[in-house]
Amino acid sequence: MSSEVLNIEIHPDYFAYALKSSAGRPISHADIEYNSGQATESVQIELLSQWLKKHQGVWNSSYQSIHISMHGFPFTVSPDMEGGMFLLKENILTETTTDEYHFDSLSNNFGIVFFIPAKIENIFKNYFENPIFHHSCIGICHFLINQKQSSQLNLHITPSEGFFFYSKKGLPVYFNSFKYKNEDDLLYYSLLVYEKLGLSSDSFPITLSGMVEKHSEIYQMLYQYIRNIEILNFQFNIENYNDKIVKPNYLANLIYLES
Repeated sequence: MSSEVLNIEIHPDYFAYALKSSAGRPISHADIEYNSGQATESVQIELLSQWLKKHQGVWNSSYQSIHISMHGFPFTVSPDMEGGMFLLKENILTETTTDEYHFDSLSNNFGIVFFIPAKIENIFKNYFENPIFHHSCIGICHFLINQKQSSQLNLHITPSEGFFFYSKKGLPVYFNSFKYKNEDDLLYYSLLVYEKLGLSSDSFPITLSGMVEKHSEIYQMLYQYIRNIEILNFQFNIENYNDKIVKPNYLANLIYLES
């Protein structure tokens, strides 16, 4: 079997994948495809099916493991799977009892529990054998934890949703996400997170990752109120990708999903 790892990221606004070598060799390929004009809050099954079929030639190769990051589905933070499932079932009414629950552990007492509708999970299982499903932004969380900094706050930006992750000495402390319509919304939620964590927006730094650039309106708005701010600099060794479409910080969550 090939030693490559296949990482996939599924978002209502884009689908992406990267082929990685578990032996530490360069990423052989990375690609992202935007679903332009399909502004929705959930993954569209028809578009997903079309995308998977389009890349059948890629999927036909054999991989050591397949990891899929899923956006757009309810989640909760919990120390364990059972507690998280209870919270989700209490607070979210699902149409079916066949939804598949999953658990991503970030430490001994901090994890993310989420579910994927069975009809979507089954689509992947038609293409892949034993795929491993992850919460939307677990990849960037892995990266930040491995930095083992004394404390750090990160905002990972995707279209329509921002994910905040705060950690101390390599241990997760806080994770949450907020829907936004414009840069004003994202600024409001950023300042709200600072207040909740008891941090000073005048001095405590925040790092950005995901779909953001220095010339963007989002960055310029945040910089007016949070001056200690920077976009994380990722240096990926990728053999084949279009750098005009795929920016390194766009791929961060995908690349670090499973290394």
